[in-house]
Amino acid sequence: MTREVCLVACSGLKIASAQGELVAARDLYMASDLFAKSRAYAEARCGEDWAILSAKHGLLMPFQKIDSYSLALSNMAADLRRAWAQNTRLQLLRTFGSTVRYVVLAGAYYRAALDGLQTEVPLLGMGIGQQKSWLKRNVRS
Repeated sequence: MTREVCLVACSGLKIASAQGELVAARDLYMASDLFAKSRAYAEARCGEDWAILSAKHGLLMPFQKIDSYSLALSNMAADLRRAWAQNTRLQLLRTFGSTVRYVVLAGAYYRAALDGLQTEVPLLGMGIGQQKSWLKRNVRS
């Protein structure tokens, strides 16, 4: 059986923390309902094998401590997004290898890092409300 790794997009909404305070990536984005539901789905489906796609850091492991930031792929120039995708792809390959199947809970800009890799995109084509409903219904305990 092919190993699955779930990938969750970061969020512009972040929990309040003191400036300079480092927070585990898995907790930093919990102010976002979509992130919280995506994280719950990722943990239920993939267990420990999940990570976060961050506009600033590329690949983040859930317990990796980071400072809050404000950066979105949607606000980046196309050449910077391409560079982000290339760097993040290298991080993914170094961390997980090329034989895993990625379950991607992220938009198109984030998915660009996975071009050519084996992926499943269960939320493809859904609006935010539909995504949240689907995630809530499909969390396996």
